Amino acid sequence: MEDEFTTGFFSRKYIGRDMALSTTWDRCLHLWISENNGIIATWKLIVRNKDANILTDKQKCYHLMDQLFRKIKDLHPVKQLTSLELTVAYNLVIMHLNVELCAKEEHNQLIGGVLARVVEAHHLDCSKDGSFSRLWNTALSANCLLEHANIIQSLAGLQALIWWTQKKFQEVLNLFQSKATFPITDQFILTIVLKSWEIPDEENKNIHKVFKPSLIKDIVYAAVSFQQGVVQMAQEDYGTALDLFQEAAESCATKSLMARIFNHQGYCFMQKGLLHLALEYLKSAIQKNHKCYSAFYNSALVYKHLGRHKAEVETLFMLDCCLANPSEPVGNIDEWYYIIASDAFMEIESSSQASWVPSLSELRYLLAHNSFKYKMIDQAADYYMKLIRFLREEMNEEMSAPHVPNMAPLPPIAEILLETTECLIQSERLQEAMVVCEELIIKTKDVIPSRMIIDCAKDVDNVVNEQLNCILWTSAAHLLKAKMHALEDEPKTSITAYTR
Repeated sequence: MEDEFTTGFFSRKYIGRDMALSTTWDRCLHLWISENNGIIATWKLIVRNKDANILTDKQKCYHLMDQLFRKIKDLHPVKQLTSLELTVAYNLVIMHLNVELCAKEEHNQLIGGVLARVVEAHHLDCSKDGSFSRLWNTALSANCLLEHANIIQSLAGLQALIWWTQKKFQEVLNLFQSKATFPITDQFILTIVLKSWEIPDEENKNIHKVFKPSLIKDIVYAAVSFQQGVVQMAQEDYGTALDLFQEAAESCATKSLMARIFNHQGYCFMQKGLLHLALEYLKSAIQKNHKCYSAFYNSALVYKHLGRHKAEVETLFMLDCCLANPSEPVGNIDEWYYIIASDAFMEIESSSQASWVPSLSELRYLLAHNSFKYKMIDQAADYYMKLIRFLREEMNEEMSAPHVPNMAPLPPIAEILLETTECLIQSERLQEAMVVCEELIIKTKDVIPSRMIIDCAKDVDNVVNEQLNCILWTSAAHLLKAKMHALEDEPKTSITAYTR
């Protein structure tokens, strides 16, 4: 009798405690879902309105979401909070990416920490190593987590984007291995797996998300397809590259990404000799985003191949205007929807020839030199003088030593001064030509030695080579000076210059 009473007492005691805990979790869950949804509603209102203080307001939302995440994390991990905890982590990472505009190691730590708590809450074996790969393998394959497959796979896509930015390509391949029945050995095979990847439907639509999970797959696919297209383009497999760029275009693409895709497609068509088709794609790139500077430069190259020299120079001039006076970024109407975008996770500028843009000094030299070569003399003279003024203002060190070469593909400053002088002479701007010519003579005077001995049996070292160059440049300057005096009907002064 006593045993039955004792057993019944303790049973009622523990049942009562479990019911109390269940009620507490339900109350916390309800309050925290409301808090999460309120933050998401505020965030979406901010990005739609595009106020002047949008970044500050976004940061406030991020900090509120971070506080909510810390409240949940301070509690012992429990199954009841799994969906909320994963969603809050998902929202928090995306908000931080949107505010910071870059992926950081702390994002990996946050995602790893949440996965570890979920695994612990469901009493899953994750082995002693506790590695990221093991955590993901457990989370993606556990039957007891199937009801959370939507948010777990969305978080996996987010993890893939972060690793992609950090160039951890092998980790990305390993992450999606569970979605394939064959080994994923390279990025090309990964695109095939990603194309067939379908994120399951949401299990709990009451917990709001800052970004639609079904779009995560499209963003990952666009980033990987575009990157692989760049790889194929570098290998001169332009047909495959074009197919991959088209795949990226058909995924979740912002106007900025579409501009980059069109630019790369135009470059591929240019390399295949389909110049008019290339021009159409490059024009589309500029229409999508006027800050896609490489599309201007590639268009100029196409016009050059077509022999349309006036159009080539005009396009280079438009690019010069864009680079010299960059406008503030203009938000697209649909940009609020793409809180994160594929192009934010692509670091291809340094490896893609299609993305190359000349510096302002290089561009202005191209403008001047090409105009002079195409007999557009007056325009060339203006461009040369603009270049000289720019070099005086921005590159005083190089201007003080004309024998020092500039950044490729610019020739040495002295040769630019000689070209400018000849162009000004042909443009009948003799006074300006005389000033430029005299500047070259003065700046090379101290570099030229009074006496030189050259042993033809030995290689000429750099110092002697520079001195010889200065002698040639100065001699050319005196020759041009003599020519100018002759044009001004000053024969004696002209003969003196010829003698020099």
